Amino acid sequence: MQRKSKGKPTLLYFVEGKSADGTVRRFSVYKKGTSITVTSFGLSSYVCHPSARTDTDIQREIALVFKVTVTGVKHLWELN
Repeated sequence: MQRKSKGKPTLLYFVEGKSADGTVRRFSVYKKGTSITVTSFGLSSYVCHPSARTDTDIQREIALVFKVTVTGVKHLWELN
């Protein structure tokens, strides 16, 4: 039986990527418990594989799943 984690997901950072046709796509990366979720601003979301724990692993997952080239990462402390 799985436990349901309570609470809101924590926003970690934003990722910007460029697709093959040249459009810029933005993603937000959230963490809730031990799972990491990537949400596109088109409201599609993806739960990362459990082995993806570092920033580079998560960026690689974004590149593979959403078929973009990652061009930038904005952490929350860089936004101010």
